[in-house]
Amino acid sequence: MICKKCKKRMKEIKVNVEGAKLSSKAFECSKCGDLQFDRESGLKVVKELEKKKKACPLNMEQKITKLSYDRLGFYFNKDIVRCLDLKPGEKVYLTVLDKNNLLINRN
Repeated sequence: MICKKCKKRMKEIKVNVEGAKLSSKAFECSKCGDLQFDRESGLKVVKELEKKKKACPLNMEQKITKLSYDRLGFYFNKDIVRCLDLKPGEKVYLTVLDKNNLLINRN
């Protein structure tokens, strides 16, 4: 493929998109850095992300339970487990944003 900006030959690269298992084929110009995505593989990635988005719009109430003397906790609902593809033993990282918001991250 030839770069539309500087008319140099472009090299094929693989682009990983956050949240997608599939990668997209793209072409990058080594001179000007222009990037052009392959339409077919790019559309596959977009469809995968749209499917995930439709499958996982969750908003639910969760009850806090007492685990032991000074510990509280909650269980992940089966829909959350399925949506996030959580596995037993997997680590999560908690950040207290303010008095009403808790952020849970994986890696």
